[in-house]
Amino acid sequence: MLAFIFRSFLMTCVVILIVSHRHSLASDHWAFKAPLRSDISIKKSEAIDSYVRSILKIKNLDYRPLASKYQLIRRLSFDLRGFPPSPSEVTKFINDKSNNAWSRLVDEYLESPHFGERMAQNWFDLA
Repeated sequence: MLAFIFRSFLMTCVVILIVSHRHSLASDHWAFKAPLRSDISIKKSEAIDSYVRSILKIKNLDYRPLASKYQLIRRLSFDLRGFPPSPSEVTKFINDKSNNAWSRLVDEYLESPHFGERMAQNWFDLA
């Protein structure tokens, strides 16, 4: 009886492999197609933006309006530290008119010990 069950199992496996192999050869799945090189003639730093613009144009969509500096600092603070920015941080960022104000703020928040605490939050239960 055990030999019969084993043979039946083997036959079933063989049939499944044959059917799945035939199906995969005839499939139009993206994984079975050779990759095509695109002829993008733009700088690497703008490749993603160009791609997004082309998809938006195809779908007849437009960008959302830019977020205010207040919204940006709140989003960044919640994302990187897990709590809202202090009023003094908001005032300092809004009044900073330099071109690198955003990158300075990102660096400041990434160097903050609160960033490490936020990133380790999921592991606290395991420790």
